[in-house]
Amino acid sequence: IKRITGFLRLNPVLTANAEGKMGLAGFHAGLGARPARLARTVLRKMDPGTVYRVVIAHANNEAGATETRHRILEQHGRIHSCHITDAGPALGVHFGPGGIIAGFCPEPEVLG
Repeated sequence: IKRITGFLRLNPVLTANAEGKMGLAGFHAGLGARPARLARTVLRKMDPGTVYRVVIAHANNEAGATETRHRILEQHGRIHSCHITDAGPALGVHFGPGGIIAGFCPEPEVLG
């Protein structure tokens, strides 16, 4: 898949289901990280009435992660927390230098 997506200049978008299984959710056109496009994809997956926790990890692309965070916070009014962190080497090796990944989950109703 990597050869095909590289040749066609597509970035795969992966997602996890409720059971934690990873799967292909689509593609983003172009090479490299696309913060605006990633934010749009994340926002489409979120329910506007639900409160979420968000984490954005990057591999030497703090500016891209910051832009992604800004766009998510600007367009979704119910974000409890949205943090940026460095991607560790085990994750960064899979999406390469400059890569960005965003994860989110609904805020638990009762914290304890």
